Amino acid sequence: MNISDAISAVAGAKQAIITGLAVAGLCLPIGYCSGVQAEKARRDAAQALANVQAMQVAEQAGEAAAEDRVKDALAAEQIRQELIHAISEVSDAQPDAVRVALGCERLRKQGAGEADLPEVCRH
Repeated sequence: MNISDAISAVAGAKQAIITGLAVAGLCLPIGYCSGVQAEKARRDAAQALANVQAMQVAEQAGEAAAEDRVKDALAAEQIRQELIHAISEVSDAQPDAVRVALGCERLRKQGAGEADLPEVCRH
């Protein structure tokens, strides 16, 4: 091999190395951009999954709250019916002592004198 062939071989190798570096230099940003896009797509998918899971939890909580409201309304209605029943069983013919005391106190606050009060209020 003579010197001119060696110089040509080195020049050719140099040219191949430069071409290889130029191609690698162009591919590097493309690969980086692809990696960034892939990471963004992965983050978006993870966020969408988290949103779906949060909506499922919120829906279950809403359903449980609705069931609790129905149970509370039924319990309140049951208590109301029991009170109505208990009140209806009390005789109106003769009021109890608390009702009498309240009525006497109201008469006194309205300015009725002791002589004007009913007999039951004069103790």
